[in-house]
Amino acid sequence: MKRTLSLIILVLLCTALVFPCGAVSTAPRFVDWAGLLSAGEADSLLYRLDDLSESQQADIVVVTIPSLNGAWAQDYADDFYDDNGYGLDSDNSGILLLVAMAEGEYYISTTGRGISALNDHAVSEIGSEVASYLSSGRYADAFIRFADLCDYYLTAEAAPPVPQSFPWQHNLVISLVIALVLALIVTVVMKGKLKSVHRATTAASYVNPGSMKLTVSRDMFLYSQVARHPRPKDNPSNRSGGTSVHVSSSGVSHGGGGGHF
Repeated sequence: MKRTLSLIILVLLCTALVFPCGAVSTAPRFVDWAGLLSAGEADSLLYRLDDLSESQQADIVVVTIPSLNGAWAQDYADDFYDDNGYGLDSDNSGILLLVAMAEGEYYISTTGRGISALNDHAVSEIGSEVASYLSSGRYADAFIRFADLCDYYLTAEAAPPVPQSFPWQHNLVISLVIALVLALIVTVVMKGKLKSVHRATTAASYVNPGSMKLTVSRDMFLYSQVARHPRPKDNPSNRSGGTSVHVSSSGVSHGGGGGHF
């Protein structure tokens, strides 16, 4: 019996060596080195981040630090993500929010699916909302809102393409053309039936001879009309669809952006 049990354990160990498990980060998804949240707030936020990360299969991470100590926020955020092994799929997909209190600066780093889900415009929108909470000291609300917006954009990115709607514009144009042709045909037919009517170049036939005498003739300038049209301005929203991508010191592609609060 002991020999059989030992054999089973040996087979299980060999199987584990042949089929190694994928590397999973042991770092928590909420790191509060700046001490911004209470214990209860931290637990609630961590639960929310873990739940969303597992459901989206992309790590959603929040990191707070007292100071950057001279480092660039982009480099710090990217390296923190890479060095701690975040990311649940082969592309290490995820989104990390870094908050540096001394500099009053935040940075959102995206990886894998996070890059495709959050273009530059989406990063700017999330950053603006987060910054408004941070600037008023509502740190827990800022991080919960960040998590919710990440969930929203990741869900939208994973959604199947919307089926094509009915091409009403194309059909409307065709209908108008057909109606115009039919109206033209009817007009030509009706015009052909007016045999007794001839085109007149003057109104002399409607005036009785000698009934009107022109005694005074002069030209009078009544008014002028000037039409002004404003010069079209550049619309910033037309430039909001791109995504900026860079490579971290670890050789991993990241997107994202940041600002101050």
